[in-house]
Amino acid sequence: MTFRDFMERALYDPVEGYYRSSQTVWKERPDYVTAPQVDSGFGAAVARLMQECDVALGCPTRFDLVDFGGGDGTLLVDICTALQDEAPNLYARLRGCCVERGAGARHQQQQRLAAHADHFTWLPNIDDMPRDSLRGLVVSNELLDAFSVHRVVCRNDSLCEVYVDVDDGMLVEREGPPSTEELASYIAANEIKLVEGQTAEICLEVATWVDMVSRVLLEGFVLTVDYGAETSALYDPERVRESLVCQHRYQLNSDPLTRVGGQDITAHVDFGNLRRCGKLANFGVIGDVSLAVFLVGFGAVEDLSRDPLGAHDLRRYLGLRHLLFTEIGDAHRVILQCKGVSPIPFSLDRLG
Repeated sequence: MTFRDFMERALYDPVEGYYRSSQTVWKERPDYVTAPQVDSGFGAAVARLMQECDVALGCPTRFDLVDFGGGDGTLLVDICTALQDEAPNLYARLRGCCVERGAGARHQQQQRLAAHADHFTWLPNIDDMPRDSLRGLVVSNELLDAFSVHRVVCRNDSLCEVYVDVDDGMLVEREGPPSTEELASYIAANEIKLVEGQTAEICLEVATWVDMVSRVLLEGFVLTVDYGAETSALYDPERVRESLVCQHRYQLNSDPLTRVGGQDITAHVDFGNLRRCGKLANFGVIGDVSLAVFLVGFGAVEDLSRDPLGAHDLRRYLGLRHLLFTEIGDAHRVILQCKGVSPIPFSLDRLG
């Protein structure tokens, strides 16, 4: 099978997939943490962004917040808590939807969001949402890096694809002709030049996801937080190996054919392609910055400047420092796109 199909089953198989089994990534001994789990300041920053989005939309009677792949619900709880403290009127108008494929994660979200349950609904996907039904903000945090990818390699100036096969009871990689013409189309559309022996990932699902979001979003904003690189850097000839990464118990490895269903598999996001797909879906780009810059722009410095008094404040202080001054703040990018909102009559230019 294609590596894309293998990765899809390894991560999302209803029974044994990494994200969908009962032993989810949000267990007692997780394999990694995301920014919301490090500190609530990330959710507070998103809540402050929402307030400006609300003004740009004319403070509608209902503000839609859609969170894709929200994990255990920590981000949404932090957003709601911040809105209750800083913007109770917006909180009263909030109508949230959690789009989560995994039943286990949906259950954890429902438990964690019990105090805010009147504001939320849950869906496994957005296929049933009516066209142009949303006005507000769509959020995804470390979602796109978990989309299944095709793996390709340049051989004799031709494009080959990497497949997963079985040899003597062991999973192995084999090369063959591309499974779909979309791979060559992706390379052409993004002006990618692979050199002999260079391997890379191609994620065709980003375009599908952007189109789905555009279908349901009448007017509003799309906030994407993830790690990746520009197209030119991601497919640079000097980068002979692809960016595929597996993670188990906080340890990184590059062998996706082991611990199938028991480890995370991700690939760096092609941010140039994300913007290109957004443009085709009538999205404009408001800002594209590092996570650290986003946090500073939306109040993290003010939070950090408070004198740490008790143990709780000290944990917050250390958590914010971790987000701002370590690799996570630099490696993660924040892209804010918009649809149907022009001109922008507020201070989102801080993301420029």
